[in-house]
Parts: sequence; structure tokens; C-alpha cells
Amino acid sequence: MLPEKRKELIIWIVSIIGVILVIIIMYNFAKFMRDIGSSNNPEEIIYDDPYPSEYVYYGFMVDDDGNYQLMGFNSEFNETILGLRTFYLMNNLYYYNNHLVLYNDAINQINYNSEEEVFSFYEQNSFFSNNVDVLITPSYYVFASSEKLEYCEYLECSEVIGISDKLINAKVFSSGNKVYYQLDDGVHEYDLSTSDDNLIVENSRNVLNFLAINDNYLIFMVGDSYWMYNINNKIAENISEYINLETGLEFVSLDDNSLYFETTNTEGNNEIVEFSLRERVISGDTYNIGEEDVFYSYQLSDGIIYAELSREDEERYVIMDMDEKVILKELENPYVVIREIE
Repeated sequence: MLPEKRKELIIWIVSIIGVILVIIIMYNFAKFMRDIGSSNNPEEIIYDDPYPSEYVYYGFMVDDDGNYQLMGFNSEFNETILGLRTFYLMNNLYYYNNHLVLYNDAINQINYNSEEEVFSFYEQNSFFSNNVDVLITPSYYVFASSEKLEYCEYLECSEVIGISDKLINAKVFSSGNKVYYQLDDGVHEYDLSTSDDNLIVENSRNVLNFLAINDNYLIFMVGDSYWMYNINNKIAENISEYINLETGLEFVSLDDNSLYFETTNTEGNNEIVEFSLRERVISGDTYNIGEEDVFYSYQLSDGIIYAELSREDEERYVIMDMDEKVILKELENPYVVIREIE
């Protein structure tokens, strides 16, 4: 090799080695400075103050950028932006032991710093998967995928207990520490605290449609029929046979002891009717909503629901009083979930 070429090669090799050495030195220096900083700084303070008393409800609305924004509502449903947001998908909000908890990029608790008036996420469990939904019960985390259902205790989540790996319905509901899911033979109720598993409705012909749940009832459809399961007395019943309406029914919401359905009256207007789960009758007092149609809704508290209404190309988001049959508040944005706190 010519002397000039050999000289250039040596310079090139030395330069590469020099760059590598600089990178190693800088990395170790940065690590050293972080170690010094962590040893000199006090442990990070985790603020966990009581939530502000003026908010009766909390919810996550979807803003124009597709982010989920935490909002607070007073007793008149006036909205306040609380400054906490996430772009990770979330579909439920729970309230246990004076804390809001949810599953988004992890299983998170929402904490509050009263001195700075700031809400923040506090990670309870780092679990995250795009293919698994997490239901949060008072004492357990429940992991539901397309076929598998598992759970673990809050404090001992290193041990995950399997319930089933043969789900035929990806939708799973929970109430208290009980979980409701469907296998080939029908709907099952699993008690997380006792590991008791009971078949509550036999059905091997249809994939059932779970609609709503509260502390008293599980509501679902078998084919075209509406069914109710009473969680307290463990009785399942086809309630469609009690409903005598000439037009079809579309499910709107489950109340404490009632169901709301949308139907069409003889004048062609849409109206909401109430079905008493205790008395098994349709109330004669209806809520006429005109040409608008309810396309998404859920209960906030007894007699109060959130509803998304549509008419032609128009949509609006409202809080409805089902007893007084009025709209209490029209909201600016859609809400994935709104949760009442005690």
C-alpha cells in the first residue's frame, strides 16, 4: 500500500476510535452526574390530597386533537378543564377508596396536589398491552383478551390466576368483585374473592350482547330478546315478554332499577320509555325527543344520563334528567366516561 494511502487509513481508524471513546466517556459522565443528583435530592414527594369538594362528577372528554382530557363537573354540570390528559386509549373510570382509577398506558390512580391544585397520574401497576383490556374491581385487576380471562390481587399481582382461555365474547363486565363473561355453554358469573364459577344463563346458540351493569342488574341480549340477571337473588329472566310495544326498542341506559328504551310513537317522533325492573311494566309517562336519536348513552346517577343525540348531520352531547324529562346541560365535547364520586 502506498505510504499516503496507509497514512489516510491510520488517521481514519484513529478518528473512529476517538469518537467511540468520546461517546463512552460522555455516557459514563452523564451516569455519574445522575447518580450524584439522585443521592443529593430528597425522595420525590407523592401528593395524595382529597379531591376538590366542588366537583360532583369527573369524566374524560375527547378534545379536537384526539386527546382524553380530565374534566370536573359541579352540581349544575358546569365543566372545568383539570389539566390532566392522555393520548392513550381509555374506556372506563372507576372510583374506589376515595380515588379515581383507570387503565390507559398503565393501571393508574389519579392523585391531587391541593397546594398547587394539580391532578396527576400515579402508577399502581405498570401492565400495558394493546391486546388486553383491564377491568378494575374493588380488590382485583381483571385481564381480558379475545379468548383469555385472568386476574390478580392488587398487592400480589405477580401471581396471575386464570379464569378461562375459551372466551367466545371479548366483552366482559364486572360488578363489585364479580365478573361476567360468555363461554360456549352460556353466561358465567365468577366471584374473584371465592373463586366460585356459576353458569347463570345457558345458551350455546348465540353470541350474547352485554349492554350494561350496576350493583343490582346485568342487562344483555340473547338474539332479539332483552334479558336481566338479578345479581342479588341470582335469577335470570327474559324481560322482552313483559314489553308490549308495536314498534321496536333500542336500548338507551340502565338506571338503578329501571331500563330506558328508545322507540317511535304513532306521530313518527322518537321517545324514551322507562321499564321498571321491579314491577316488569313500561311506564305510561314517555320522554318525547322529537327527530333526534340516541346513539350513545350511559347512566351518571339515579335518573340522570349522559347521551349523544343525532339528527341528520347534527350531533350534540347532553346531560338528561329522565325523571323531569329535560336536558340539564348541553356539553361542548363528547365524553368517553363520566363518573359520580361520593
